[in-house]
Amino acid sequence: MKATGFLCDAATVRDGLLHVLGGGVTRTFSPEYPAPLGVVFASILEFEQATDPPGAYQVVVRVLSEDGKEQFLAASGEIRIDYVETPDSSLPGLVPFVVGLSNTELPRPGHYRVLVLVNGDEVWACTFGAYRGTIGDHESLGLRPTTPTAPVRSE
Repeated sequence: MKATGFLCDAATVRDGLLHVLGGGVTRTFSPEYPAPLGVVFASILEFEQATDPPGAYQVVVRVLSEDGKEQFLAASGEIRIDYVETPDSSLPGLVPFVVGLSNTELPRPGHYRVLVLVNGDEVWACTFGAYRGTIGDHESLGLRPTTPTAPVRSE
């Protein structure tokens, strides 16, 4: 089993498709702490028919301090996998899911981790930074707000 995921502004799942807005968030900003995280976690689990048996899989998403000593969110659910015969069963089965983290409260600026566990095994993790202020206050991070350019028009 494999997984991929990211933090984003918004995401939904409809008819087995993952719809994402503003994906790839690695930094959040707030003028004061504690502060809500204000993002959504979007993920796709990839099941291989040859190695991942049909049945129930327990999925847990955790938001932790970087050292793992503090937990700020633990969301869990069950995914049931039943394979269907197809002309090409070598293709993986993809299961998208979304976890709202918008109201998860971060106590202070710093680095935090998002973990995905399936049946107790870590299958994906990322680290993100939470900073005091606005993105414009943090050019030292290599961030500079830019003005969007006009879209290219073809004739």
